[in-house]
Amino acid sequence: MIVLSACGAGAPASPQPDPAAASASDCPAETSPQRDKLHVPARDGWRLVGTFPEGEINDIAATRDGTLWAIGSREARRAEAPEAGRSECSRQGVVLKYSAKDADRPEAEIAGPGCAEDLAHGAVAASGELWVAGSAPSESKTAACVARWTGRDWREYPLEFQPEDLAVTGDEAWVVRPADSPPIVTQVTPAGSRAHRLKMTPMAVAALSPTSVWVAGVHPRADKIMISHWDGRAWQAVPSPAPDIRAGVRPDEFESLGVSDLLVLGPRDIWLDVTAGVHPLDSDGDNDLTFTKELLAHWDGSSWSWSWQPGRRRLSTMPELGSDGRGGVWLSGLGIYDGPDEIAHVSGGRWTPITLPGDLAGGDVVTMRPGTSRAWVAGYLAVDRDVDNMEGNQISALWTTDGTVSP
Repeated sequence: MIVLSACGAGAPASPQPDPAAASASDCPAETSPQRDKLHVPARDGWRLVGTFPEGEINDIAATRDGTLWAIGSREARRAEAPEAGRSECSRQGVVLKYSAKDADRPEAEIAGPGCAEDLAHGAVAASGELWVAGSAPSESKTAACVARWTGRDWREYPLEFQPEDLAVTGDEAWVVRPADSPPIVTQVTPAGSRAHRLKMTPMAVAALSPTSVWVAGVHPRADKIMISHWDGRAWQAVPSPAPDIRAGVRPDEFESLGVSDLLVLGPRDIWLDVTAGVHPLDSDGDNDLTFTKELLAHWDGSSWSWSWQPGRRRLSTMPELGSDGRGGVWLSGLGIYDGPDEIAHVSGGRWTPITLPGDLAGGDVVTMRPGTSRAWVAGYLAVDRDVDNMEGNQISALWTTDGTVSP
């Protein structure tokens, strides 16, 4: 196996020796991904594709031709001798490419761009080009970067902040600044970057074309959801859902309002996942647990409809949306107390929880092949379900469905 590595903005990728051929060390990524360690039966139309003990998958993206990109990071041996006192291992971004012909094994494993050591986001343009975003190495002068894979090398664009979300269209990328930063969405093009200041705290971005970019967030001083549309020249506010977020919640228990994800399938088909953080108090006025009321909203071109998720989930998780190809959506990252991150299928206001194959399996991110109903989920599962402490007992995993799942 040859691992491709990029060095510098726009520089051609140069081949590096297979890490498995190096001498033994304590780097966990000295071998190729172990995809056959666990044999897990399929369940409800979902099956386990593989596990990745050496690292984690943080995002996934699929193209119309059936290609799936799995984006993440792993521990790898340093190319140069480490300084005294430093580990010989370092963090490295990695991308796995699956083809429609063989969905069970990646046809290529690509080292991430040199400007990022931990890839957190990935997205594909309509042309099929892959973009990634992630945090820069500690010795870098920049905080993070976005990069475009040309098929041979990476084109890199530095960022001064850690991106919260990524959307791509044509030859440009859109990234969202963290919520505690200025209310700015950054447009990245080959000619440079442009900051767009909005009248909201942006939290999620989606793009249909260079003249149709959508951003969702919250009002900076009110419990109000806001959505704006970019037509290539200017931003315009668009109608936003206005549910009673505080219904059934005492004023002193309400903690936060946020947008977890935005899915735009067309100007008349928009989905929004909203979270309301609640901090319930006991009789003494104390409580260490914070959970969320989860709201899924849909725009059909004329009005918004919404439904609340039954129960409650942990605030620490960030759900993601993916179309099911049939008019409904998949949600991943629905963390529950004392349990894994569930996924759910929502259609017609009905929430159907899904249990993925594997012990204590949890789905964090979801995507689908455009034009089909085939879905993919990346998350984790337990190596030993009898171990109480999940730390060190979880491995990153990837699941898929053949497209016939109909909850």
